[in-house]
Amino acid sequence: MSKKIVFLLFILFNHNIFAGGSSGADILNISTGGRALGLGGAYTSAGDDVESIYYNPAGIALIDKKEFFYMYMISYADININSFSFAQPIETVFLEGTAGVSILYRTMPEIKNEDAKDSPVKFSDMAFIITYANKLFYFINSPDLKNFIVGLNIKFIMETLAQYNVSAFAFDIGTKWNMPDSKLKIGVSLQNIGFPYKYINEESPMPFLIRIGSSFDVNLDKDNDLKFALDYIHNFYDTGKVAIGLENNILNLFFLRAGYNVSLNTNTPSSLSLGAGIAITQFDINVALNYVWKPIFWMGISDFDSNHILSLQVKF
Repeated sequence: MSKKIVFLLFILFNHNIFAGGSSGADILNISTGGRALGLGGAYTSAGDDVESIYYNPAGIALIDKKEFFYMYMISYADININSFSFAQPIETVFLEGTAGVSILYRTMPEIKNEDAKDSPVKFSDMAFIITYANKLFYFINSPDLKNFIVGLNIKFIMETLAQYNVSAFAFDIGTKWNMPDSKLKIGVSLQNIGFPYKYINEESPMPFLIRIGSSFDVNLDKDNDLKFALDYIHNFYDTGKVAIGLENNILNLFFLRAGYNVSLNTNTPSSLSLGAGIAITQFDINVALNYVWKPIFWMGISDFDSNHILSLQVKF
């Protein structure tokens, strides 16, 4: 297949099908997490585990054990997404805090050109992320900062289309504030800060976005805890959207979740999330299994595609 055809395919897939805007490095637009997606992606403030890496890196500062996470997503158009993450507290001199790493990998069916004799074109992309988070009080010794935590992601992105490869770096910066004597939390995260993403002769900006979120915990009774989460996510090269999430924690054993994403641009489809999970603790090891069903409504309730997400999280 000629360079011109491959180039046109790249423009089509990167700008029209996946991103919905005019930015590159589309893998950075993927939402992950068995718990986070169950909450509709409203995880900027609500996140307090290894899944926070993809929403607000400050969230992993709340981890008190080693955490391993794996997610498998079966998306529409036979697109498969895998994610592996690990985080743990560290006590290295001059670097106390919490550190994590994550890999996000996507594959899709081969791109076939029925009018040519060339072999089908393969496409895949991957993001590798290194994360660090800590209380802001650790860096600035002020009592007023004890309830603030900050986090940083360093991202390395790689993409392959046919014989062409591209790579780039990006950064995330996030913070969370746990309001004193309150169950309200507030989070802010700036994501995908980086130089333009260049593929062959085409240059596109990183999908830079800001997330602003809040979450509130309510104790219904001794067996039920509720978490409400609300995020506003603004992609500067696409559109803004609002994410709403609700989680019911039953006996710290069963979890029911629901979330909804509504775009401020009527041309972008809304999405619903329904999830459930179970967590079992034995010998000080906690294992959680989560499932999320996420339909995407293209043109009303009768026209939708579904994503199915399975995740495993182990704390030890």
